[in-house]
Amino acid sequence: MSSVAEGDLESIAVAGVSREYLLHHRVCPDKLDGDGALIVAVGPGAFLEAIPELSDVYGRRIITREALDDDLERMIEASTTTH
Repeated sequence: MSSVAEGDLESIAVAGVSREYLLHHRVCPDKLDGDGALIVAVGPGAFLEAIPELSDVYGRRIITREALDDDLERMIEASTTTH
């Protein structure tokens, strides 16, 4: 798997993390911050062991932010839906 390129948010959704993984772990990559870290939305009851795994997959430092369940599920659906 290749890492997410700077500013290449399109590749966040297709970096090899499945919808099922995101739903199960209650996490969703959101966007890159100004320093190139990946901001990951974390829902209630999230399995935080996913954070170092996502760091490895995306090749980036991770910053977490809290998200409500409904918001997280909408983000996951939007990021994993093929158009």
